[in-house]
Amino acid sequence: MLFLPLFTYAWINEPNLNGANHGEIAIATVWYPSGVREVLPVDSTSRAWDTSRSPKKGKLYFNEFQLDLSTKNSSFRVTKSTRDTVVVPIADYGL
Repeated sequence: MLFLPLFTYAWINEPNLNGANHGEIAIATVWYPSGVREVLPVDSTSRAWDTSRSPKKGKLYFNEFQLDLSTKNSSFRVTKSTRDTVVVPIADYGL
């Protein structure tokens, strides 16, 4: 039986427009409906584009990216549903 991923989380330190740097840690956690989870290396061919800067802290965020996982012969292209959005913890609002 084939299970497609339910969730895929990618962890890439210091993303940049040129893909992952040599020696940079880049992993993805894939969760399947069966409850099985896998941690996989993210390929250096993964890319991100269409950048936004946080108005408060100036951090760089991407509105679109491609996540390549050759160990699973997979590639995901992701587009944020709302451009230029940043999730802000409630604590930052003093609530």
